[in-house]
Amino acid sequence: MKEVQSWILDTNVFVSGLLNPAGYPGRLLDAVLAGALRLTYADRIAHEYREVLACPKFGLPPELLETVLHELRNQDAVAALPQAAELPDPDDLPFLEVAA
Repeated sequence: MKEVQSWILDTNVFVSGLLNPAGYPGRLLDAVLAGALRLTYADRIAHEYREVLACPKFGLPPELLETVLHELRNQDAVAALPQAAELPDPDDLPFLEVAA
């Protein structure tokens, strides 16, 4: 049986995948939904996904948002390891913590 790769998706990639399913980010999300890839995240990342996806500017229907968040719960939630790193974008720290 082939091992499924685990990926961490930045919020921009996650949102882009929903807004443009035909693009590369959309293809990544399709692979996650098909079980070809696993999405790895921690609570802070899930919260950020939820918060950003709910922004009215994206106009995502509430039922799509609920479906996406339900699918997210079927992925690999992990405990993030706190990191004392200084990053150019401090908002990237939760993603580094999951990767560590």
